Amino acid sequence: MQIETLSDQQAIEILSLVASAQARRADTATDLTPDLDSSLGAELRISPSPSGDADLAREALQLLAEDPETAKAIEALAKSDRPQRFLGGPEIAVATAALIALQTRIKIQRDKKGRWQFELDKKAASDGLLKSLASKILGKLTS
Repeated sequence: MQIETLSDQQAIEILSLVASAQARRADTATDLTPDLDSSLGAELRISPSPSGDADLAREALQLLAEDPETAKAIEALAKSDRPQRFLGGPEIAVATAALIALQTRIKIQRDKKGRWQFELDKKAASDGLLKSLASKILGKLTS
């Protein structure tokens, strides 16, 4: 399946659904805060990069699709003709969903002093994709 061929609405809806399932993990950060923005940027040595919701969704889906099981779920959702939506407005949903997708490769948590900590789970061939996605998430946080 080619994620690039998904319509804008499909990409956003599929990411929202997949991220909802990922967010059920107890240790998933979903709060988009200014301190997370600056900490993530410093950790990955990236700057905010503006992007549209659909582009952000497609990039997050590409990262998620690197896992074969998740790729199957994305493909099944793409073939479904039953659109579903995240509650709360698309921009917030897409940025939050992309942050959740990012956490499939980076563990994000607060230490005992309340500071953000980041641990790269897999140093994969997707390092460039990971940084690009994180940069676009920062772009949403600062816009």
